[in-house]
Amino acid sequence: MVALVRKSMAPWVALAGFLALTLAAAALLRSSARMRGHARFARAQSDVQDRILARLQTDAALLGGVAALLAAHPETSAGQFHSYVERLDLAVRQPGLQGVGFARRLRRTESAQVEADLQSRGFAGMRIWPDAGREERSAIVWLEPLERGNRAAIGYDMSTEPTRREAMERARDTGAAALSGKVKLVQEIDVSEQAGFLLYVPVYRGNMVPATVAERREALAGWAYSPFRAGDLFSGIFGGESEPLVDFQVYDGLEVNPARLLRDSRVPPQPGALSETQQMGFAGRAWTLAFIALPALEMGSLAPAAATLLGGLFVSLLLFRLAWLEVRARARAEEAVGELRRLLREPPVNLPGATANATPIEVRNVSPRAGHGRVLVVDDNVDAASTLAEAVRLDGHEVRVAHDGPDALAQADGFAPQVVLLDIGLPGMDGYEVVRLLRQRPQLRGTLMVALTGFGQESDREHALRAGFDEHLIKPVDLDTVHAVLRRRLGAA
Repeated sequence: MVALVRKSMAPWVALAGFLALTLAAAALLRSSARMRGHARFARAQSDVQDRILARLQTDAALLGGVAALLAAHPETSAGQFHSYVERLDLAVRQPGLQGVGFARRLRRTESAQVEADLQSRGFAGMRIWPDAGREERSAIVWLEPLERGNRAAIGYDMSTEPTRREAMERARDTGAAALSGKVKLVQEIDVSEQAGFLLYVPVYRGNMVPATVAERREALAGWAYSPFRAGDLFSGIFGGESEPLVDFQVYDGLEVNPARLLRDSRVPPQPGALSETQQMGFAGRAWTLAFIALPALEMGSLAPAAATLLGGLFVSLLLFRLAWLEVRARARAEEAVGELRRLLREPPVNLPGATANATPIEVRNVSPRAGHGRVLVVDDNVDAASTLAEAVRLDGHEVRVAHDGPDALAQADGFAPQVVLLDIGLPGMDGYEVVRLLRQRPQLRGTLMVALTGFGQESDREHALRAGFDEHLIKPVDLDTVHAVLRRRLGAA
C-alpha cells in the first residue's frame, strides 16, 4: 500500500520539480532581459544626445563660416549675403533651422544711417525697434531666407530682451558660439507658436579674434546668428524614425520646469516604463532631457522569459501526463498479477521491472554556448562603454574597455583582441585614425574591426569600410546584432 501511494505521488513530485525549474529559468531570463533593457535604454539616451549635439555643432560651424566671411569682407552686400546663404540649401541640409542672419552692433548716432539702408532695400518706414533708450544698440540687418516670418524680424534690436542679450554678451566676451535660453521668436506671427532659442557667433573687425575681453568688446562688429523653432529643429533631427525606442522632453536649464519646455513627449508615458533624466550642455547653455522608454524598446526584453514560462508549463504538463499514465499502467499490471496469484494459488510473482522506480529522463542542453573570445570596447561615453562591455561579458567573452584612441592602442598591444567595437566619434584621435593604426600591428591583422556610429548613410558605411573597418553598426546598436557579429567571428563552443 505504501509503495502504491509513493508511486501515485511520483508524477506530482515530478510536476512540482519541473514547475520550479521553469519558474526559476523564467525569473533568470526576466532578470537578464531587464538588464538588457536597461542597456538598450542607456544606448538610446546616448544616441539622442549625440544626435542633438552633432546637429548643434554643425549649426555652430555654419555660423562660424558666416562670421569669418563677414570679418574678412566687411564690404559684403545684402545681395551677396543672400546668394551665399541660398547656396547653403538650408531647407534640405539643415531642416528646422529658421534662418541665418547678421545683427549689426551700432551706436545710437548710427541708427539713422542703418534705418535709411533698410528703407532703401524695400523696408518702407523701417525703424530699429524697440527703442530702449540705450546708447549701444543692435539691429538685424540681414536674415535669410527672407520669407514672411523672417521679414518680421528685420530691424529688431535683440539686445533689448534680457535672455537674448545675455547670450549676445557671452558670445562677445568669449569669442565663441553662445546658445540662448528659451525665448519667443519675433518670427512667431502665426497661430502655431513654438518655443524658440538662438545661437550667436561674434563677428570682430579684422581677421583675428582679439586676445582680451576688453579688446573683443572694442572690436565687435556684430553677430552672425540663427533663430530656431525648437519643434521644427527636433522634428528635423528625429522625424525620420519609424519606430523610436525612447521618447523625451527637453527643458532649458538644469531642472524639469514646464515653463522652460522646449520639446514635449509625442506619446503619453506608460505606467512602469523605464525613465531617466539627463543633462547636456552646448555653447554655454545647459538642457535637461527627461527620457522614457517606448514599447518598441521593452517589448522584446520580456519575450524570452514569457516564452520560457509558457514552454516550461507545456513540457511540465506533458511529462506529468506521461508519468501519470505510466503509474496507472503499472498499477493495473500489479492488479492483474495479484488476481493471477489468487486464481492459481501460486507464490507471489513480480513482473520484470514492475516494482522498479521510473527510469529518469535525460534532458540534453541543446542551446549553443557562445565561443569565448577577447573583445575590446572603445567609446568616450563612459556609461555607454560600460553598458556595452557588461552586455558582451555576459555573453561569455573577456572584455577590456578604452575611452580614447591612445588608450585603445595601448590596450590592444597587450590584450590582442579578436574583436574591436570602436566608436568613430572619439575626441582627439578619431575612430578612423585608430583603426588605421591598429591595422598596422601584425598581431591584429586578423582582428574583426566593428565601427559604431550615429551616422547611417551609405556614404558613411563606405567611408568606414575604406578606413579599415569590417562591419558598420549604427547607434543605438541592438545588442542581438552585436552578439550575432561576435558569434560569426568567434563561433560557438
